[in-house]
Amino acid sequence: MIRLHNNFDFGQIVYLKSDTMQLPRLVNAMQLAGDSTAPIMYRLCQETEETWHYEVEISAEKDVMMTTSN
Repeated sequence: MIRLHNNFDFGQIVYLKSDTMQLPRLVNAMQLAGDSTAPIMYRLCQETEETWHYEVEISAEKDVMMTTSN
């Protein structure tokens, strides 16, 4: 049995750390490649766009400084 320790849940609103506009994105899928030691990838939806990201690219908090400095 594989146990996943994921930091983000389905339906959660998250932000990409590299997104200068800090647009909200919805977690709508997760993918695990291989065994439980493999990194989890999250599919994020922003309006009609869906993209896959690793956990290190995602934040539950909006980076307000990034939006005001650009």
